[in-house]
Amino acid sequence: MIDNHPSIARFRAAYPGVEPFAIARAPGRVNLIGEHIDYNEGIVLPIAINLETRVVIGRTDDKRLRVRSAAQPDELNYDADDIPGHAATSWDAYVRGVAALLLWRGIRFNGCALWIESDIPPGAGLSSSAALEVGVALALMAAAGRSLPMRAVADLCREAEHRFAGVPCGIMDQYACALAQEGHALAIDCHDGSVQHVAWPKSNPAILIVETGIERKLAAGAYAARVRECEEALNIICAFDAMVNSWRDVTDEHLSALEPRLGDVLHRRARHVMSEIARADAAIAAMASGDVVKFGKLMNASHDSLRDDYEVSLPVIDRMVENLQAMNGVYGAKLTGAGFGGCVIALMDLHGVQCVQFDFGASPAIGDPQRLRFHHVAPAQCASVVYL
Repeated sequence: MIDNHPSIARFRAAYPGVEPFAIARAPGRVNLIGEHIDYNEGIVLPIAINLETRVVIGRTDDKRLRVRSAAQPDELNYDADDIPGHAATSWDAYVRGVAALLLWRGIRFNGCALWIESDIPPGAGLSSSAALEVGVALALMAAAGRSLPMRAVADLCREAEHRFAGVPCGIMDQYACALAQEGHALAIDCHDGSVQHVAWPKSNPAILIVETGIERKLAAGAYAARVRECEEALNIICAFDAMVNSWRDVTDEHLSALEPRLGDVLHRRARHVMSEIARADAAIAAMASGDVVKFGKLMNASHDSLRDDYEVSLPVIDRMVENLQAMNGVYGAKLTGAGFGGCVIALMDLHGVQCVQFDFGASPAIGDPQRLRFHHVAPAQCASVVYL
């Protein structure tokens, strides 16, 4: 029974005398293809995964919002009617950002206590921040006796990450967490916000996530620099052709004609965006038809572009991907997420997962095997709340 969940017991230990009434769960996500094009109005194809953040909530009578986390030593403690509205650089930016935006929308949760824990590794590119945001939003709305459509929850959480954490992310992470369906990938058209649930192939290929052990910091500058570079490239293209309003209007002819004006760096950034949009579109069709071999080849091509044109990989990650691509039963492998660390993923035959883990972990060519962590994941259900 849910009342016997270990997270409930840890809440009671953290807040003696406070009884929990609900637990929100929010999954992490891994993107299969479509990297760095969510903020460029492209198409992305993530799945929610069976790693999740859990937020247990109980009501208090002190008009305070108290938040504790298994991963943090400090307690957050705010006036529940006056959440501070400034940005921050620590974990409370995600919690306080969501709470403040709910409050500003008239959703008042009065006094409550939150206990947060997660098995999503932080800094690995598996969307631990979006899961935290969505989990906190659902828990606080439960305390307020209010609800919002899940798409609106995702939009609010993205706004919190922009305004409070300073990360100019696209919508993919929050949409995957809030809208995914079990047994399906989620195709998100970031140009118009439409979504399509794409059934997982009947051959049931495995997704193996390999944590590289290299933590990345999105707000440190590299991610934001890529966003700026893409904006600059698109502005040049739009100035050249008034009919272009977004990356979805850009053609290969534009890139060819403007290569001297764009310069080497912006031309390669633009080439990645254009080619990745095309690859994502082809990958969705391949998954819908069950063609895992074609899907794997598109993943391989995506990594090449992320390495060479977008320059968000690292030599050790490239070696990991090359090793995976060369293994029996692996259809394709690539960097996933923002890059500069985090995780790589492989689409592979289900029966070969254990063999790949052994062979890959024992290889001296991919750095320190002691830092590697493996996760065999499947398309999971979106975030939800369970009342006790």
